[in-house]
Amino acid sequence: MIASPMPAPDLRTAAHAARTAYLSTVRHLVEIESPTADVDAVERCLAWLAEVLRRGDWTVSRAPAGDAADVLLARADGARDGPSTLLLTHADTVWPVGTLAARPWHEEGDHASGPGVYDMKAGIAAAIHGVALARAHGGLTGPVTLLVDGDEETGSVGSRAVIEHEAARHDRVLVLEPAARDGAITVARKGAGDFRVRFGGRSAHSGEAFDAGVNAISELARFVPFVDALTDREAGTTVAVTVVHGGTVSNVIPAEAVATVDLRIERPDEAARVESALRGYAPHDARVSVRVDGTVKRPPMVVGATAAALVETVLERARSIGLKIATGRSGGGSDANFCAAMGVPTVDGLGPVGGGAHASDEHIDVAASLDRMALLAALLGEVTDTAN
Repeated sequence: MIASPMPAPDLRTAAHAARTAYLSTVRHLVEIESPTADVDAVERCLAWLAEVLRRGDWTVSRAPAGDAADVLLARADGARDGPSTLLLTHADTVWPVGTLAARPWHEEGDHASGPGVYDMKAGIAAAIHGVALARAHGGLTGPVTLLVDGDEETGSVGSRAVIEHEAARHDRVLVLEPAARDGAITVARKGAGDFRVRFGGRSAHSGEAFDAGVNAISELARFVPFVDALTDREAGTTVAVTVVHGGTVSNVIPAEAVATVDLRIERPDEAARVESALRGYAPHDARVSVRVDGTVKRPPMVVGATAAALVETVLERARSIGLKIATGRSGGGSDANFCAAMGVPTVDGLGPVGGGAHASDEHIDVAASLDRMALLAALLGEVTDTAN
């Protein structure tokens, strides 16, 4: 039996009534620490999630992701022939196991804090409880797949193929990464590239055989302004040397130096320009060898015509439940970038409201995050709009 549609404004009331259950799920997720590099830890988090989802009448499976933890896939059938939706989340965090001992789960007033709560375990909880809310009040209008990967924080190298395969099978992608500033949804993200440039010289005693040495650090120093010149702010491109290593001891000319280069792009064509320039760098000292490794890991997320229609749907559904939200852009990347680059309508930043991503003050604003859960239910379920 299909439940009767709920008036859209009442979804917020129902979402807030689920506060205790929602926070219980968030807390359990936070207390299963899951840093990306600790595959066993991420797998423990996914195993707990799988049991919760099965009890919630989802069909659960796994997909391999190379050296990373498996990708968890959970499917829920829609009661009507509406659009199919991929909910995109990740279980990994930047926090090593043991962080919880110093920063345990904490609730105070409207704030809940703990490592990984904002980025993005509260988003996973919102997906679970948001679907339950839609099912209880009108039913899902179309099939839903929840995807939880375990290597987003390091670029989704292992899970990317699974993400793209699932995105191609769905009509739209809703990404439950944290909301942008002031609760805005994210409609565009910069693409990101990461390069390691190695300079090879020749070591020699800096006093007795100075002229016999070839200084790799000197070449790296000349390389930095070359990289800075690749930035094109009008095109939305920034390029920076972010980490450098070189040398051994103070009285030896360094034979090796390494620079890490961070690239952010708004336009897809900028990837080829910058990568070509980096690989074509000609050293000032011809005796120095140069090796460039790396590539653009995430293409930019650009708002096309189909995505614009989905954005308007999100904003309209927000208005229907009494929320006024804005749209925003981000200089950082997420798994949304992959889906958007495929041409699948994608909206990001539908997850929790709060702050402190990757920082010691990471937290969610509970009431605002429950409002976002209501918005998700309004996008997935059958509701009647009494606001207009």
